[in-house]
Amino acid sequence: MNTVKYIGMDVHLATISMAVLDAKGKLIMEVTIATQAGALLDCIRGLSGTLQVTFEEGTSAHWLYTLLEPQVAQVVVCDPRQNPRRRGEKKSDRLDARKLAEGLRLGLAKRGRGHGESSLGHPVRGGQPHGSGKKRGAN
Repeated sequence: MNTVKYIGMDVHLATISMAVLDAKGKLIMEVTIATQAGALLDCIRGLSGTLQVTFEEGTSAHWLYTLLEPQVAQVVVCDPRQNPRRRGEKKSDRLDARKLAEGLRLGLAKRGRGHGESSLGHPVRGGQPHGSGKKRGAN
């Protein structure tokens, strides 16, 4: 049976917090891994079903998109300004990853600049591959 899994990622320089939800919204996996291609691909390849992934725009977004796009059914790079935190809402990497996964599952994930509804293939504007040493320019 092919089931859909929704993966939210809160990405930082050293670590990625991941939350995986099933089609009903049940949390089926939560993990923090190193921000390294091998660790991320091992984790993604260990999941079965149709995988959809979301994460916020940032300096690693282009690298992540390029790495994940061939591995999963859908990649949505979100504009963090379109995913605001409610007043009093707790902040943690795990909770942020869950919130992103839930937004993707419900169809609420808002694509960032350069990621139109029908054009997943566009590169992230201003993003650089992780570890390139280049700084993101001001828009």
